[in-house]
Amino acid sequence: MVSELTQYEKDTMTCREIALEKAKVQGFIEHVDKESKFDGRSVLSFLGDFGVGNVIEKGEALKSANRRLAQLKEVEEKNCSE
Repeated sequence: MVSELTQYEKDTMTCREIALEKAKVQGFIEHVDKESKFDGRSVLSFLGDFGVGNVIEKGEALKSANRRLAQLKEVEEKNCSE
């Protein structure tokens, strides 16, 4: 999971740092999507716990990443829209 931006981060991040952090979060989202694709291990895992845990974890991870991404975009619009 990805943490939300702290007030300190919101107040001090440069435009370059925001861009880098957005790229990291996008990479995290892509990694979660890629890792959640079904393969042989996923089928065995799904049979073991009906896949519920994996689906919940993926959902929470994506939710936290999207929340941080939205915060980054908000700070970017406020501080870097010149």
